[in-house]
Amino acid sequence: MPLIEETFKRALESIQMRVSSDKPLAVAFSGGVDSTVLLCLARQYAAGKGIPLRAFHIHHGISPNADQWLAHCRQVCQRLDVCFDAQRVQVDSHSGKGIEADARQKRYQALGRLCHQYGVPLLLTAHHQDDQSETILMQLLRGTGLAGLAGMADSVPLPYQPEGAPVLLGRPLLTVSRRALEQWLAQSRMAAIEDESNNDTAYTRNVIRHRLMPLLAEISPGFEGHLAQTGRHIGSALRLLDALAAADLRDCQGADGALDMRGVRTLDSDRVDNLLRYWLMTHQVRIRSSAWFQELRKQLMSADPDVRTAMEMDGKTIRKYRDKVTMAEASTRQPPEKAIAFNWNGEPDIQFRTWYGTLVFELGETGFDVDWFRGRIFSLRPYQGNARLRLAGRPSKDLKSLYQEAGISGGERQFMPAVWWEEELVYAAGIGQASAYQGKSGRCVQLKWVRQP
Repeated sequence: MPLIEETFKRALESIQMRVSSDKPLAVAFSGGVDSTVLLCLARQYAAGKGIPLRAFHIHHGISPNADQWLAHCRQVCQRLDVCFDAQRVQVDSHSGKGIEADARQKRYQALGRLCHQYGVPLLLTAHHQDDQSETILMQLLRGTGLAGLAGMADSVPLPYQPEGAPVLLGRPLLTVSRRALEQWLAQSRMAAIEDESNNDTAYTRNVIRHRLMPLLAEISPGFEGHLAQTGRHIGSALRLLDALAAADLRDCQGADGALDMRGVRTLDSDRVDNLLRYWLMTHQVRIRSSAWFQELRKQLMSADPDVRTAMEMDGKTIRKYRDKVTMAEASTRQPPEKAIAFNWNGEPDIQFRTWYGTLVFELGETGFDVDWFRGRIFSLRPYQGNARLRLAGRPSKDLKSLYQEAGISGGERQFMPAVWWEEELVYAAGIGQASAYQGKSGRCVQLKWVRQP
């Protein structure tokens, strides 16, 4: 069996061990040399294994030739008898991320949707050894950390995962050179397109490809393999650091999943950085820059209880309240501003859509007297910090103080309603009910506020 085909087969079989090997495969097919070779190799492999194969093409609309590329890819798949589908995306050149980054995000999102649509757990891309070298050199020039210098792994979770079953992104050609792929394609007599942007030296990657890499090849022939080997060594060291960070995270994370900064502060500086980078990575939050990371670190490590952090990044919100740090999906919800009148007639719960939650009523021996509570008109009102509530066995306090004692942040309080009867506060979500209205008969109802996820 030719070397490139044997290399591909072994790499793909290793990647497939992480998913069900009899499930459908898909190839991200641009129509260029690299992805055409990948599609041909995947077709041979899938046919021999009896595995369904699909090719997915993303039409970015950036190049004036994009329509021709789409037609070419469809024709190649018809010739190879490979199921083909495509999606068009709209790239925003003014997004602030840059046209390359926005195109990459839109491409992976579209590929994820296609994988979800067809039930594909493994998507193959044609990244090869030269791509690996370019990536490591780019990261080196940017002053990146170990994760960047390790280069691309042979398989990773697909960026911007679709809803449903997870999708793995596999790179079975990482040890194959671009020249070997070009030679293989020439022998196969398959046609491929040429993306004119690959020669545009306005892009850093193309400067590295066309100017720096030829110079390095003169100085050190075969440097691509050496860089890839260095990346593997760094990857090994990174895995050890990740294992240490995972152990530190277990020690510094509470049962509620929040990061307890009191435990983090017991670690030395290097382990703090290692832990915080790992924590961000597990939540799929990118570190934009060293300056961004150091500012976040400074805010999180502050022992001042008045220093609060709320940062949004990659669809997540990082919040610090006192010494507890949480990570949650960024919300577009706005805190309710209007009161809502309601009365209880024995139902188990009442849903309040504009409040994004449900008021649950549980019968028991403590709580509001059922006969008193039933049928009265109450109102659900927004949080008021100066409103006062007296809990059983405790002095009267304002809500702000009670929520601070309970460790509930200001952002959370905005979505935690208060129940008023006439002009008296009788219950505050997350705190409890007024002691003056504790039932005496043993036939009582307790209130509980449940927020929608």
